[in-house]
Amino acid sequence: SYELHLSSFVFNLSSFISMKTAILGAGNLGIAIAQGALKAGVTEAKNITLTRRHLSKLDHLTQEGFVLTSNNVEAVK
Repeated sequence: SYELHLSSFVFNLSSFISMKTAILGAGNLGIAIAQGALKAGVTEAKNITLTRRHLSKLDHLTQEGFVLTSNNVEAVK
């Protein structure tokens, strides 16, 4: 028999919302994940860095406030 003790599980949503996230190789799936997190209110666009070799394919995301770069190393710092 398994019991779930929710009282022992503490989730601080405010700290999760401010957590920085990097999505490396932001193709269709990466963009969908980023936009879904934003739409669901999980985080703010300024906390999500998207990388792609050709940044011109992500230009439309600057209006939403995402951080864009072609440098994967910088994105995860």
